[in-house]
Amino acid sequence: PPFSKNKNGVCWVFKCPAGQYHFSGTTTECRDMTVSTCSAGVGFHSPSAKDQTNLTGSTLNDGRCNACLLGTYKNTAAPTPCLSCPQGYYSDQLSARSCSPCPQGFYASTAGKPTCSPCSIGTYHDQAAQTSSSSCKTCMPGHYANATGSSECIGCPSGKKLPDEGGPDLHDHLDDCEECGVLSFNPFVGKSDCYLCLTAETFGSST
Repeated sequence: PPFSKNKNGVCWVFKCPAGQYHFSGTTTECRDMTVSTCSAGVGFHSPSAKDQTNLTGSTLNDGRCNACLLGTYKNTAAPTPCLSCPQGYYSDQLSARSCSPCPQGFYASTAGKPTCSPCSIGTYHDQAAQTSSSSCKTCMPGHYANATGSSECIGCPSGKKLPDEGGPDLHDHLDDCEECGVLSFNPFVGKSDCYLCLTAETFGSST
């Protein structure tokens, strides 16, 4: 076949390395492309490359540089393509040289993300670079999260309680916090119960 040679009875298929192309009329001569490499943040591309993953085996002088798209990066100056950001990371800028970890309260479950997905209301997480929505945990008793992408939950104010650990729908709004009943009080923030107080004559007592 073209671009091959017989050596000791074995047919060897020849491919020029990335950034070079097979010079017409020869079997194994490679020449540097006019555009043979690209800087960091810019991916190398050769439409004629037989191996589009490694960009080897080009047959034309068609090297070109393209800015890395959102969700991709390239950290070296080389004739290599841009890579997808791994799970748990994102890139929201063109020509990125690196990806950023998803912040607390967010996650990226697939590679190549330009943004991270937020934890839903009623849930939170306090670790960066998370890869799944399962990292988002329901707020503990006495706490709620009324915004997406929360890295921590808010404690119910004094005079109130939130006893049910339950699901996110029971921890997604201040209204989920219940007032202490008559003959009970709570002077603390973020509590799951109120305390007996024989002098508390109104709902929601904090003293």
